[in-house]
Amino acid sequence: MKRIALFLSTLVLVTLACGRASEATPNPPGVPSKTPRASTSTGAIPSLPPTDTPEALPAPILLTGTGNEVVSIKKWSGPAVLKAIYNGRGNFIVENHDASNAAIDLLVNTIGAYSGTVPLDFFYDEQTTSFDVTASGHWELLITSLQRSRHEHIPATIAGIGDEVITFTDATPALLKINSSGIRRNMLEHKFILWGDGASEPDILVNEEAPYTGAVTAGPSALTVFINTAGPWEIEVTAK
Repeated sequence: MKRIALFLSTLVLVTLACGRASEATPNPPGVPSKTPRASTSTGAIPSLPPTDTPEALPAPILLTGTGNEVVSIKKWSGPAVLKAIYNGRGNFIVENHDASNAAIDLLVNTIGAYSGTVPLDFFYDEQTTSFDVTASGHWELLITSLQRSRHEHIPATIAGIGDEVITFTDATPALLKINSSGIRRNMLEHKFILWGDGASEPDILVNEEAPYTGAVTAGPSALTVFINTAGPWEIEVTAK
């Protein structure tokens, strides 16, 4: 019995020793512990600086038709640019109206084929909701934001034919030297009209019979100009 008791005592001691040794054995290298350790870091997680998300430009609006038609649009608030194309004969007239159906402006008034760009809703109280088109052939109206209009650097000599909207990107123009000597007197519209986008509303800079050659100073906020004429023109622009 003493031998059995001694054997059992020895077996218990060996078992306990093996258990403690098993508990103290670390995990092999590269093997993570089953119980994750709590983080002891007290430092705050650094926040990323905010990023400026550029505002998306309004999507262009394309209207097409044939003959006389009244078309409604849902346009963003503020100025825009209207590109009109007409391939028919006879009168081509485009007039815009507001929500009360009051006429805002006579945007295009010509005879025969036409391709030109005109300003839309540049005055503070204008908001176009429909167009009244008079035509005998196919026409297209493309409304885009001012940011999508024709942009030119300064100084520069710019040229074109007919109605145009131009935005200057680098600086404010100081002097505009105009040459529209290529416009013939027998043209239906032998006028040369130059508008400058003023501090609050557009201002007329030139309103002369064409052909016209001359120079005009621009105001401090004339970053966009509107050319209303029929035929070729050229403008030399210098910066302040």
